[in-house]
Amino acid sequence: MSTLYIIGSNREMSRIVELIKIRSKKEKVGVLLIQDGVYSRLDFEEHPNVEVYVSKEDFYARGLRGDFRLVSYDDIIDLIFDYDKNVSWF
Repeated sequence: MSTLYIIGSNREMSRIVELIKIRSKKEKVGVLLIQDGVYSRLDFEEHPNVEVYVSKEDFYARGLRGDFRLVSYDDIIDLIFDYDKNVSWF
C-alpha cells in the first residue's frame, strides 16, 4: 500500500508531518507540494519510505530556489496514478 499526500498550503503542517511520519512506518509515502505548499520546508531524511516532490511550476512562479525534487504537471499526473491512495490538504 502507498499514499501520496498532496499539500497545497502551509496550514496545520505540524499535524500533517506527524501523520506522514506515522504512516511511513507502515507504507510507502509520497509528499507532493503544490501551490503555497511549496513554501514548506519538509525534512524526512530519517524516514526512508517518504519521497518529497515539489511542483516545478509553482516553485518557480513564487521565485523560490533550492535543491528539491521538482516535478512537472505531467509528472504529477503520473504520481497520482503511481500511488494507491491520494490525500489532499489545502
